Amino acid sequence: VAVFANILQSVIHYMYFFGGNNSEGGNNNNAFVGIAVSIAISILAPLAATIIQMAVSRNREFLADAAGAQISGYPKGLADALQKIHNYPQGLQSVNPSISHMYISNPEKESETHHTPWYAKLFMTHPPVSERVAALMK
Repeated sequence: VAVFANILQSVIHYMYFFGGNNSEGGNNNNAFVGIAVSIAISILAPLAATIIQMAVSRNREFLADAAGAQISGYPKGLADALQKIHNYPQGLQSVNPSISHMYISNPEKESETHHTPWYAKLFMTHPPVSERVAALMK
């Protein structure tokens, strides 16, 4: 995804600078617009790549859950296990933040009584446990 974003960024950059010249004379606004477009692409392309990468990661989690449910033949059991793992870390108050990503469920999380906004979900590597459980119960 990152390579694709980089290639796309380069193609757009070159198309704009080498294909967008007009022959009406030297217009300094074109240089300013070109720089602005280049900066915008340099910011937006990696952001889009990250969002796609996180979406793929979340999708893989759903697929892994589905495979686990199919192998076990008991999706409710897997859903219950996810809930138990998710609820357990409440006692893990002294977890070093540098290793929190190694846990199955984030031990630093706040209570999930609040709703996660849609834009925050774009950058999550794992879907919320409530969504995983709902998908398993389907």
